[in-house]
Amino acid sequence: MTVAMVKIGENLSLVDSEAQRFREYKASVSEGELVEADFRSPSKKATAQQARLFHPLAHRYAATLGYNQVEAKHELCILFGVSVSMGQALEAPPSWSGYAVEYHGVKYLRKSTTQYTVAEYKDLIDGTVHACIEADVDIEDIMREVE
Repeated sequence: MTVAMVKIGENLSLVDSEAQRFREYKASVSEGELVEADFRSPSKKATAQQARLFHPLAHRYAATLGYNQVEAKHELCILFGVSVSMGQALEAPPSWSGYAVEYHGVKYLRKSTTQYTVAEYKDLIDGTVHACIEADVDIEDIMREVE
């Protein structure tokens, strides 16, 4: 479970929107059970909310256009996310891991979305929303859920 916290004075406090999720998680932990906490700055790593938005958008895009879900995700990531041609990847290997995919006859290495930064995911989501609108994919319900 990942939650957002804010420093207030000497304390870290849950952001209001995370409090209920944390209470539910805490209730699921048994007395004496060991749990791990990983503290890091969220400024670069993509948020769970971004992933929860992108994946339903990509699935709806695929379903509406009759694509395989994996192929649709690869297409959206190549068009709007982080990828390099396979030739570029061989000449200067990127620091991130990803997937070798072919799109319109060109081989790419596309970065795994689990390694995206907030900014990279924002670009991917913005592009995906635009692609859905252009293709007349109904995404109003998905967008309403994140408001």
